[in-house]
Amino acid sequence: MKPTEKPNLTGELGQKLHAQFTQAKADRATVEQRWLNDLRQFKGVYSPEEAARLPAGKSRVHTRMTRIKVKTATARLMDLVFPAGSDDNWSMETTPVTDVTPDPAVMQVLVQQLQRMPTPDEIRVAIQAQADKACKLMETEIRDQLVEAKYRKLIKLVINSGNLFGTGILKGPLVNRTFKKTWAMDEVGKWNLTSIPKLSPFIDFTPVWEMYPESLATSFSEARFNFQRSIMPKHQVLELCSRPDFSTKVIKEYLRDNPDGDTVMLGWETELRMLGWNLSGNTTKGKRYEILEYWGIIESQELLDMGLDLPDDAQDEFWANVWLIGNKVIKIEVQPIEGMQLPYFAYYWDKDETSIFGEGIPTVIRDDDRSLNAATRALLDNAAICAGPMVEVNVDLLHPDEDPNDVHPFKVWLRSGVGAEAQYPAVREVGLNSHTNEYQGLAQFFANNIHEATIPSYMHGEATSKGSVGRTASGLSMLMSAAQVTFKDQLFSLDDDVQGPFLESAYHWNMQFNPKQEIKGDFNVVVKGTSSLVAREIRASNLDQFANSTLNQFDSPFIDRHALNKQRAKVLELGDDIIRDKEQAFLLMAQQALAGGLENAPAQNGNPQGNMSPVQGAQAAPSLPGAGDGTQLPGGEAGAMSGGLDNQPVGPSAQPPGADMYT
Repeated sequence: MKPTEKPNLTGELGQKLHAQFTQAKADRATVEQRWLNDLRQFKGVYSPEEAARLPAGKSRVHTRMTRIKVKTATARLMDLVFPAGSDDNWSMETTPVTDVTPDPAVMQVLVQQLQRMPTPDEIRVAIQAQADKACKLMETEIRDQLVEAKYRKLIKLVINSGNLFGTGILKGPLVNRTFKKTWAMDEVGKWNLTSIPKLSPFIDFTPVWEMYPESLATSFSEARFNFQRSIMPKHQVLELCSRPDFSTKVIKEYLRDNPDGDTVMLGWETELRMLGWNLSGNTTKGKRYEILEYWGIIESQELLDMGLDLPDDAQDEFWANVWLIGNKVIKIEVQPIEGMQLPYFAYYWDKDETSIFGEGIPTVIRDDDRSLNAATRALLDNAAICAGPMVEVNVDLLHPDEDPNDVHPFKVWLRSGVGAEAQYPAVREVGLNSHTNEYQGLAQFFANNIHEATIPSYMHGEATSKGSVGRTASGLSMLMSAAQVTFKDQLFSLDDDVQGPFLESAYHWNMQFNPKQEIKGDFNVVVKGTSSLVAREIRASNLDQFANSTLNQFDSPFIDRHALNKQRAKVLELGDDIIRDKEQAFLLMAQQALAGGLENAPAQNGNPQGNMSPVQGAQAAPSLPGAGDGTQLPGGEAGAMSGGLDNQPVGPSAQPPGADMYT
């Protein structure tokens, strides 16, 4: 649609879309109940049905194991997606065959340098160099936009929503029209404050509660439409009138007909308020209005009836963005962003192949969590019954002045009764068996099931039960590195369903709306794969274990310690400058050995000079098979003491102490 066009918004499209939203709202009702149960489980609150079944006067404790698992999963995934000190897990590359017209200025410089017309190969090289430069500029531009949009914070909200409710939604990039305040000098030399319009990508996290997609679709890429429901106060609705793509007339007419708002709270909104989980505008107080944002397919004839100029007359359907207030259309735009249909990208903890929404951690462990709570309640009820003495009192045998409720140490009980009654005690203890150990074992069983189904307990600080492996730092590091593999499905979902398509849409956004021509070209977005971060942590752990296991007098002569340390620094992304070269290391060790020999010189007997060389003072290495006798070892290498760095002799006569650790 051209910016100057004013479509006819009074047709039947608004009523049709509002009826479609009503149906989508009814189709989502079952999922809403599951989300409410997920939130209750996360907050440690029983559902009304469960609370009604709990006996009065008994324990009503609710463990919050679910909260620990959700928080741990979110924190760990954020560490993997945004590792400290690591490069970003995506980049931009030029296409294999770059089809870009060379910049005339670049061609002019090339002709001046060659003093002749360049050949086709030289032009191709210049085009590739121009494309490489533009690609780097485009990548830098997108990174800067992500920082300004607080992309890391938004991804954390997406991941947390996916872990809790099963689905996390990232929205964008859309066009955000803002005005930048700046001072400028006019023609008479006077400084004036002016507003310069600026376009920037709009990126946001969208709560699943606001999403009403097509119920028959199993993914957003398959969905033909999606409604996003928002509640706006009156002043925000009026702000839409200042935007040129909204109909001021329709908005003001609706506000005049509904001066007190039109919001009606839905059932799930009431439940959320009771749980203390308030969404923006989740109230009927004040003048608030329900705004629907529709992204989906509209038939071309309907668009033509509204007076829109379509980009392709031969096409039967078009993707469009339509805003509704009530059943009135206040904005419509056809194909607002090229290369993007629905601006929603979903992350799933556990993808449900039969639904567009996934399942979160609370749903996965629902039965085990309920069983854990039942065992915990039984344990506490049994412990409470057995916590103090219980007595049976025959009031007929008690003295009238005795109070059976007055029980204290060293109490003397006065009783009555003669004959046969005298043989029965007036007060006797009633013993009840304690089963706390059995209940505790049952609770631990279900807790272990939760750990196995989600995240091992040692990943959030609990003591490990993995025998001797988890009792040392290296063993625990090995367990935690192996546990990262459990996140591979979630990392693939972030790569394939969120970051990859979103960054590609960000590239299309800049190609269409960014005024900087020097950043544009034919590029590809390459998501390096957050799953490789898991492999890197496992490799770092393996290198540490190998280094520790070979740190002995028998294995170290066979290990190039310098190369091993370079690999350890590389996998930790510490840079190459942190490792000295071998010559510098040997020189430093020789200086340290010489300094140590001079300090110990007065204590040496039989040395009139009072000093000794580092090689004289070095302790001879233990004899190894083949050492010094030229024996050929497996692999074609000479004996352990027959050759070393650059085929120079090794051993006490050639290297300072400890040099074998670096060869």
